[in-house]
Amino acid sequence: MKHKLKKLSWLLVLVMACQFTFIKDIKYISGDLIFISNPNVPDKLMQAITKTKFSHVGIVVKEKGRPMVYYTANVVKKVTVPEFLALSVNGKYEVMRIKDTIMIAGLNNFFVEEAKKLLGNAYDTKFSWLDKEMYNTELVWKIYKRATQIELCEAKLFDKIEINDTIVKRKIKLQMGDSIPAFTKLVSPNDLYNSTYLTKIK
Repeated sequence: MKHKLKKLSWLLVLVMACQFTFIKDIKYISGDLIFISNPNVPDKLMQAITKTKFSHVGIVVKEKGRPMVYYTANVVKKVTVPEFLALSVNGKYEVMRIKDTIMIAGLNNFFVEEAKKLLGNAYDTKFSWLDKEMYNTELVWKIYKRATQIELCEAKLFDKIEINDTIVKRKIKLQMGDSIPAFTKLVSPNDLYNSTYLTKIK
């Protein structure tokens, strides 16, 4: 029995080491997007509206050579890559990067500058598209746009999105009220994931 437990312990150590090595093997650059799924993050309504398989996305910003991930929870936060990956269900995640990295070469300082401006801003439950409160994909879209002048995808007007599910409609009314401002915009995780500018690297 002791032999089996010892063997199992070594196996777990080996698996964890392999996972850590794999994470380390990705040489992250500013602008990389990491997609995860976690039922406890606040973007549940977004996931319901857009039927995306991902609930959350973070943007990598290298600060003094160290890749950090900016994302929204109750506020805009930054954490290390392993800390962000730990939020994902079953450790599953995908990483997207711009196809032509020359397009963003030399722009690292702009990523840092734009990301830090938004750090600590509150989470936006009403998708207002104003910087004082931000939802997850809005944060990523705006940092990328402002650092590079590249719009990874179209920011769609809320009233142009077709929603037929009565349960989702009820959730929208509960969270956003009866009156939705005309300038309200949505960018979903799927919109970013399917960007023609990006390619999957993990």
